[in-house]
Amino acid sequence: VALQVGNNVVYWRTTGYLLEKVPKPVMIRRIYITGVAYTSQCFPCRPGTFSETTGAASCKPCPRNTFSSKGAVSCTACNATTHYAEPGSSECKLRPPCTARDYFEVHSPCDINHKTQLTYEWVEPKRCREDLAGAVQLPASGDMRPCPPCNPGFQSLNASHCTACPQGNFSNGTDACKSCPVGTESVAGLEYKWWNSLPDTMSSACYSIHYIKCEGKEAWTVGGDHIKSGIGNSDEDYLVLSLQVPFFRPSLVGYGEGDEVGTINFVFETICSSNCEFHFMVDKEKQRSRVVETWRGPHDKQSYTFSVPTNGSFTFSWVFQANIDAAKDHRQTGSSARIYSINVTNAAGGGASYCRPCAVGAGVAGCVPCPPGHYVDTASRECVPCRDGTRLAARKPYGREACLACGPGTRSSKDHASCFSDCTYSYASGERTYFFNYTGLGGLHDGRFGPSFSPKGTKYFYAFNFSLCGNEGQKMAECVDNVTADAEETEGPARAVPAGVRALACRATIVPSDVRSTMLSSQPIGLADRIIGVTTRESMDNISAPVGYFPESTVPDIPDIIHFYRSSDRTVACPQGRASTVRLRCNPDGPPNGEIALPRQCPAGTCDGCTFHFLWMSPLACPLCTHRDYQLITETCSGG
Repeated sequence: VALQVGNNVVYWRTTGYLLEKVPKPVMIRRIYITGVAYTSQCFPCRPGTFSETTGAASCKPCPRNTFSSKGAVSCTACNATTHYAEPGSSECKLRPPCTARDYFEVHSPCDINHKTQLTYEWVEPKRCREDLAGAVQLPASGDMRPCPPCNPGFQSLNASHCTACPQGNFSNGTDACKSCPVGTESVAGLEYKWWNSLPDTMSSACYSIHYIKCEGKEAWTVGGDHIKSGIGNSDEDYLVLSLQVPFFRPSLVGYGEGDEVGTINFVFETICSSNCEFHFMVDKEKQRSRVVETWRGPHDKQSYTFSVPTNGSFTFSWVFQANIDAAKDHRQTGSSARIYSINVTNAAGGGASYCRPCAVGAGVAGCVPCPPGHYVDTASRECVPCRDGTRLAARKPYGREACLACGPGTRSSKDHASCFSDCTYSYASGERTYFFNYTGLGGLHDGRFGPSFSPKGTKYFYAFNFSLCGNEGQKMAECVDNVTADAEETEGPARAVPAGVRALACRATIVPSDVRSTMLSSQPIGLADRIIGVTTRESMDNISAPVGYFPESTVPDIPDIIHFYRSSDRTVACPQGRASTVRLRCNPDGPPNGEIALPRQCPAGTCDGCTFHFLWMSPLACPLCTHRDYQLITETCSGG
């Protein structure tokens, strides 16, 4: 950072807020400031550092396997045979006998004969001794064995390298790429289930809170049918595996409501003898990495799926930390994370393992794109629009059965790509029918609730945005994260736009400007991206909207109208995605736009973390007047 002449104020701030729990602290190892006019005194170098010149601006840390005491002008080497020391050490430590945890296995790259060999290497930097009593020796290399085939969608370029099939071709990974038959399209993606070498789209790195970057071997190592975390300098190190997806390919068939541009699925397990953590993170357009899910402790082999709702450049990362409470130089090599397969659908840069039917246009060679809301007729290979009152099923646009009926109280959009509420509803009770028209509640509305306070005492609010009905079902509600995307404080055009979500309903955490110099919005989540239906019943599609969450109505004869929504944003706690209910209640004396309330016992809007409930009270939620609501009064004649 280039400082200006005169007084400067430098701030350090975190990249997000975890307000529901006490976060782990951010530790700053050292700060160097050069060019100051003077210093009041010189300080002796602390143990583990030295200064060999007069007038030095700072002390240097001792290199590995050396040490120093306070005020040293040089570092003393440890006995290389019997002792070792980490960089910046004030003493040397005895080298222990080598154990099975001091080495790891490595699969060599495929050779020209398509063979691989299992070898063993010492964990670097090596700290143990082989010549002590009870020490283990490095095992001999194993026999040569056949390499696994290429991954699906790839073919063997030579004996040691695989390349993706070109567009319009497919392969199962064993055979050469073949052209898709006429009337079909290749289904692109990245499917990794064989791990003999790290794919070109992936990279690994090790980051240490003590040494900035780890020394030694790769942070993740391949093992044939899996890839597993390696070993860092200590168990606190972060072992990062990253997958780059430049963009997701547009398909040649039109998709419908609730559709995502792609999904990523991976199968993994964690083997921990200590307090380990395994994180899955997503970074879009290099704006910021967001922790999507975290697993703590040992976990059996399991699968996890994440939906990608919008297109763009993505980095998916897996981060393993062997022991979050480890000592600085401790290495628990018995702990690891293993990933057995990664499958990214519709991803650019990958190949196809199969082809699927698509529409064929007259006089056009190959496939043609179907408009939104159209399915592919399997007999004629033509694009056919869905009927009124139906919408196209996500990623299943084949045959008439691809058009799904809209839920009760909803209608299809003009392009039949989605269903939506047109802000009207009718309800029959006995001999009377109630008609509701709450068009005035269409468009964008918001509500802020709180304040709440973090464990540190920071005041924050929950802000909800709603796009209840109308607008052909367009997702107008937007919640942003401006913590790391401040246009005035970040560099580059890609970082000037706040990250966020766009949905029918969303929530963000707001730290007001009276707490910070500017208002901060963080942790945006989508609560609704498609409507299930509108009804007066308290449940629909396994979503419950208990009336007991809210106070009794002042007009009990008029029923509440409930909108049911779902979101495809899945988590471990919410494997089916989030859901939301908006209960419209007649309040003749309230303001036109009404008032939005949360459940009394659940001030965050949810009582289980997955389903959110809202009460919207407004005179617009009252039924329209009919001839039953007035009576004819005939006055008697007076004076003639």
